[in-house]
Amino acid sequence: VAEGRRVIANVERVANLLPKIGPSVEDRIQLRDYVNWLMAGLTDRERKVLALRYYESMSVEEVADAMSTTCQAITQLHYRAIVKLRERIKRQD
Repeated sequence: VAEGRRVIANVERVANLLPKIGPSVEDRIQLRDYVNWLMAGLTDRERKVLALRYYESMSVEEVADAMSTTCQAITQLHYRAIVKLRERIKRQD
């Protein structure tokens, strides 16, 4: 009996060292659909700003260059996009 407990304790220690399995497929699909629904409320330019900033990890300056506009315009687009997302989330709740 003691040997069995020791084996179980060792297996649990090893299991704790392994990376945790992520969310279920259903949870990931639900999250993807929710993000798509949120993004659908934005203009193409607002979506592009968010994609470049967060998915491509570009700076404001890099986004401005990529979109052939000014840093101020990118900052304003980013701000408006975030406000729209927040409003959409609040309305849904």
